[in-house]
Amino acid sequence: VGGSVVAPSVWALVSSVVKVVTEAAEMIPSLFECGVCRGPFTIEGVQLDCGHRYCNTCISTLVNEFMQADISRPMICALGNCTRALSNEEIRAFLSESEFQRYVDVREGRIRASPGHRIVNCVRPGCISWEVPEGQPYVECPTCSKSFCPLCKRDPHARVPCSEAEEYHRLNTLSAEAQNRASMLFIEELEQQDNAERIRRVDCPVCMEQVELESCVTLDCEHPMCTDCFSNYLTGKIEGGEVGDEQLVCPIQDCRTAITALQVEAAVGREIYERFLRYRIDQWQPEDDSRRVQCPSPNCAFFLVRPGQEEAQCPECQSAFCPSCVEASHVGQTCDAAREARAARRAEADAEIAVASLAARSGWQQCPVCKVRTERSRGCNNMTCTSPQCKGKTKYCYICGQVPQGNHFPQGIYADSCVNVSEEEYRARREGS
Repeated sequence: VGGSVVAPSVWALVSSVVKVVTEAAEMIPSLFECGVCRGPFTIEGVQLDCGHRYCNTCISTLVNEFMQADISRPMICALGNCTRALSNEEIRAFLSESEFQRYVDVREGRIRASPGHRIVNCVRPGCISWEVPEGQPYVECPTCSKSFCPLCKRDPHARVPCSEAEEYHRLNTLSAEAQNRASMLFIEELEQQDNAERIRRVDCPVCMEQVELESCVTLDCEHPMCTDCFSNYLTGKIEGGEVGDEQLVCPIQDCRTAITALQVEAAVGREIYERFLRYRIDQWQPEDDSRRVQCPSPNCAFFLVRPGQEEAQCPECQSAFCPSCVEASHVGQTCDAAREARAARRAEADAEIAVASLAARSGWQQCPVCKVRTERSRGCNNMTCTSPQCKGKTKYCYICGQVPQGNHFPQGIYADSCVNVSEEEYRARREGS
């Protein structure tokens, strides 16, 4: 300092002191905070891959609690909303060899419950896992004889639900008299809850199953039944056409209470309900002497007609018809006479169709004036009609059926052609017919 020279021995002493201080600082362990107890711990604690740190005490406690629960599922990091599962090696560090082997057996499926059973882990650390029937209220470990509830792992609590077990066990610590009084009140309260639950459930008289009262249909006769049974019952009745007031009734034996249209609409689908309405309309009859008829037009209306009415007019399409035979109106004529007249007209029309078909096949031609058909047996194509109406005054072409004008037959009156029809067309017509 100040231009003086430091002896080599001093520099050696300073270097030694710095080295000792550095090594001492490196030996001081770093401190971290446990994510569970918030206490400080050294680097000798545990840090998972997710970054969360635990002291040895907390991680050991969590692993042992996990071993007493359902170890068929993986152990998840307990901090925050972390979903990271602990590896087998991380769990193994805090278990004995036998406990770790039991954990591995369950996780790898070497211990599986048979149907109707479940695997239970003894609540005592390092004990065994074994199989018990489902629904068993309490179990006893075959190794250490410890009795406990297989669901909540508390001491046995008889008929008391697991959610009430803690209160039940608290009552057991009271004096004998207070315990009996409190237990009676507690059990009475549970029984009242059971009774209320039973009141909310009823036996369906159709399927004989217990169902919630809220999911039932109660008819006007106060008979309840589940909605599925009621819907199926109505569907079967409607599909069979049994929709009358005496047919569509409560299904309970000897009960004849009618089921209303509103109840049907609420219980079945739209298609079944529309079928129900159609059947009801088909079966309905007026109380007086009026008669219900349906218009013969497709998908038209039903309406009422007076007794003896000879003609009815549809209020929808305005068509007139006979309400007795539901045929075309024939006022002043009986239905039988009208039926015979219609048959005669049909026969005449059929005969006309037959003659027209024969004329087409034979090549006959019609007079353009009186419409009388003519068959040419010989001669030319310039025809003269001799019918009573024309009396030889009408001439027409046998090829096209028109009155000849000017040079109507360019190839001559004997050729199978005219100005309107070529020979090829005429022959094709004859051959096609």
